[in-house]
Amino acid sequence: MTQRIFDVDNPQDIKDLFDVLPDKVKTVIKDTFDNEQIELYDRDDIYIGFCSYFQINWHNKKEITRPVDESEWVGCLCWFWDEYPKDKHLGILEKIETDYDRPYRVPIDRGYQYCRPVRRDEIKFVEDVA
Repeated sequence: MTQRIFDVDNPQDIKDLFDVLPDKVKTVIKDTFDNEQIELYDRDDIYIGFCSYFQINWHNKKEITRPVDESEWVGCLCWFWDEYPKDKHLGILEKIETDYDRPYRVPIDRGYQYCRPVRRDEIKFVEDVA
């Protein structure tokens, strides 16, 4: 029986690796003590556990992050910014135009260099105030 070796430089291998790992796993890190094991972390960088069922061709890398499908963010409330992450703006992502240096577009036809979805713990809605 041949075991599959996941290659960190092959995007399809990375997608396949995260398809077989639980959904809560966001990051896979090469174990510093045992090259046969990987460490698993969730989206808050909290250690979940280790695993030795997968063989990974790491090359010079030590960490793999779950690929993100940004097209799922369209229509969602997001943080936008350009050069300075502390200078964020809140808005709805209208579309992503990859041909531009500011691909993340908001309804007022303005683009930003960076975008990430807003987390529930970062905002408070009027309906939630008692």
